[in-house]
Amino acid sequence: MLHEEMWDVDYDKDGWASQQELFQLWVNLPSKDKMATPRFSLLNDHDHNPMDLDLDADLGGDMDLDNISIPVMEKDNTKTLVLVGEYDNLRSNVETFSPMSILHVQMEPNSSWSMTLPSSYKTGIMYMRTGSAFCNTEYAEKQEIDTHYTATLTPYGGTFDVVAGGDGADFMFLAGEPLYEPVQAQGSMVMNSPEEINVAYNDYSRGKMGLPWDHNLTDEEWEMHVIKSPSVYK
Repeated sequence: MLHEEMWDVDYDKDGWASQQELFQLWVNLPSKDKMATPRFSLLNDHDHNPMDLDLDADLGGDMDLDNISIPVMEKDNTKTLVLVGEYDNLRSNVETFSPMSILHVQMEPNSSWSMTLPSSYKTGIMYMRTGSAFCNTEYAEKQEIDTHYTATLTPYGGTFDVVAGGDGADFMFLAGEPLYEPVQAQGSMVMNSPEEINVAYNDYSRGKMGLPWDHNLTDEEWEMHVIKSPSVYK
C-alpha cells in the first residue's frame, strides 16, 4: 500500500512552519502475515479527534479502518498514553501481529515511572523527546538520558525504572518480542528473502500497491483517482 503523510502548514517570515511532530516507526511483520489486508487506525486522545471524516467514503472503502481512543494512565505525577500493547493492566485496542508495547510517557519534574517487561521481550528502546531522566534496570546502573537521545535496553526483561530530571521528561518507549526470522530489506521493502524482495518490487512497478499521487490534482480529482486506482491487495 502506497502512503504519504500530509498536514496543513503555515507560512511565516522564516518560511514554512508547522506545529506538527511526526514519529514514523516501522515494525516488521511475521512472514505469514506480510500479505495481510491493509488496515488504517486513527488514534484519539479523548479530547481531540485527529480527523473528522466519513472514513469509508473518503478513503474509498477498500481497507479496514479503525478509530480508536488511546487509553491513558495518570498517577504519581506521570501520564502514560498506551498507543500499542499494555501498561499497568491498561490495554490499547490497536491490533498487532506480534507482542509489543508503544507508550508515550509524560513526567513531571523528579517524578518516578516504571514498567515490568516480560522476559520474552528482547527489544527495548527509549527516545527522549523533551527533558531528561535517569534510568536503570536490574542489569544496568543508573544512566542519564538527555533530550533527543535514544537508549537501548539490555534484552533480559525485568523492571525498567525512570526518574525524571528537574525539567521533567517526555519520551517514547518501545518494546517487543523478536520474530526470529530472516530479514531482507531494500529501500522501503522488508521481506524474508531476496526472491520475495524482487516480487515486491515487481508488484510495486505494476501498480498493485496503488499508483503514486500527482500533487497537482485537486481534491475532487484525487478522490476520483482513489476510486479508480485502488490497491489490489485486499
